[in-house]
Amino acid sequence: MLIAVAIVFGGGGAPAPLTGLLVQLTAAVEGIVFFLQLPTGKRPPRMAWVLVALTAAIPVLYLIPLPPAIWHMLPGRQSQIDALTLVGLEESWRPVALSPARTLASLLSLLPPAMVLLMVSSLPPEKRVYGGVTIVVIGMISLLVGVAQVAAGSGSDAFRLYAESNSGWLVGFQANRNAQADVLTILLVSWVAFAMGRSPIARRIEGIEPPLRAWFVGIVAFVILVAVAMTGSRAGLAIALLVALILAVTAAARRRSGMSRKTTARSGFSVRGRVMALAGVGVLAIVAAFTSTLGGLSRVADRFDFAGEQRFNIWADSWFAIGQVWPWGGGQGSFVPLLIAVERLEFVDRTR
Repeated sequence: MLIAVAIVFGGGGAPAPLTGLLVQLTAAVEGIVFFLQLPTGKRPPRMAWVLVALTAAIPVLYLIPLPPAIWHMLPGRQSQIDALTLVGLEESWRPVALSPARTLASLLSLLPPAMVLLMVSSLPPEKRVYGGVTIVVIGMISLLVGVAQVAAGSGSDAFRLYAESNSGWLVGFQANRNAQADVLTILLVSWVAFAMGRSPIARRIEGIEPPLRAWFVGIVAFVILVAVAMTGSRAGLAIALLVALILAVTAAARRRSGMSRKTTARSGFSVRGRVMALAGVGVLAIVAAFTSTLGGLSRVADRFDFAGEQRFNIWADSWFAIGQVWPWGGGQGSFVPLLIAVERLEFVDRTR
């Protein structure tokens, strides 16, 4: 349940803290119940605990208050010292984190993935596959919700969970296009792995001839890639295409080496196989018509027009901000206040 809740309600980001809190509370409750019912011999492996501890160590260390003699020497703290001097608190103990509340929020956000890691690692392999199946099912639902969002048109809030989101693009249960692209890329990996491996999904299509099975899996993978493109995330599309290439090469290598599962030879294709082939052609036609009608591909292409792109200026300001607090940094979650403090005014968006 935690994976499903995280995908559906975990994509609001900082503007939607209540949904994030819901995911964290779900992780805490489900984790407690899970470990109370878990047999003693089925505890998570030591390496899982080590990974969780190492991941949480940095934000925890950055939240420990330090004496003024130490934190005054940290780079990029002069403005903080000057501000605290105005209220007579310059000699107070302060953590390395410039924004302790944001760093604490970052630490709490690690609870759901940490619980998933610990719970999944304590399960036998035959039960771990259901986590992947959950990703496939909820991911597909997210894709369909995104299709409805795109069909509703730009400026419409229909089928959107958050007031602040990339309107007009396929974002599913997320608020940000990049987050949805990540969800769909994970869906792509899960779909190919579970459809071609030994899982409940694979058993459903086991009777289909290998060529048509590969065709069916490929069609669905192609639809997922189109959905990634419809998010409008440039980095997300690049990553998804790279992942798809790796999956294709891996599948081809498995097929050549004879590692893929074999089926009894048949003459021709079964009725079920022919239906699947025709369904695949129909899906491709629907996807093509959908993207063409909405001008989807042209809109995606426009995203790669970098004329007037301000992102490069943001990167330059970000690099400067990093240099101000190098090498200790300002703590997890401190990027926004750090950037605002050094952002060049000529590149500030005055409409937001």
